[in-house]
Amino acid sequence: MDFKNVTVDQAIEYHLQLRKKIDEKTTVFSSLVAVLKDAREVTGRDLQSGERGKDTEKLGSWLGAGGYLTVLDQLGKSYRPKSTDKILTPKTSIIRALKYFTKLTEAEIDALYALRCAFIHDYSLFNIDTRNRKDAYTHHFTVSGVGYEKNGIVKLPRAKWDGNQNNKTISNQTVINLPLLGDLVEGIYQTIVELFKAGELEIELAGGHRELVSRYIMFIFQS
Repeated sequence: MDFKNVTVDQAIEYHLQLRKKIDEKTTVFSSLVAVLKDAREVTGRDLQSGERGKDTEKLGSWLGAGGYLTVLDQLGKSYRPKSTDKILTPKTSIIRALKYFTKLTEAEIDALYALRCAFIHDYSLFNIDTRNRKDAYTHHFTVSGVGYEKNGIVKLPRAKWDGNQNNKTISNQTVINLPLLGDLVEGIYQTIVELFKAGELEIELAGGHRELVSRYIMFIFQS
């Protein structure tokens, strides 16, 4: 098969794993679905649907949350709705994903991006913003699990933390509910699938569908 002839729709189908077989000898696998399934497994969700499982402790897994935040990174780098103007700034893909596919406030989005930096960089519960003049990404976190959903995905502090470790208090902590974060990402994935089926999805990558194939899709051949 000449992969240069893969169409835009085929590339998206392969990436989202809506089509898993090209022919009897060629199977398609996507790194997006790999990280999605890993996040589901660690958080005790159904591997096919992403629905919550009965093990409530697993739903609050930090490792699983890190996986879901990685899913957001890839989705934000890859897609946007046709009905939405292209976001030129910021270039951060996780923020694009949350702006394109959720109704979260800018402050909530900034907090989730800060959690992503904290978890992915060194698995910590604080992030100090050294680049943004408004300190939008400076947060110290508490994460919550099942039973604390009433506060929503993000509970912002009453007072902004100044980044000084000696000044961390309950009143300036940001609380993220990890089960709801998983639900949010699962919902974004399903929204993207539905937008594609409705012909309302565009590829965000500068290299278009060819870059999508090159970055995230593997073709497995069987003899």
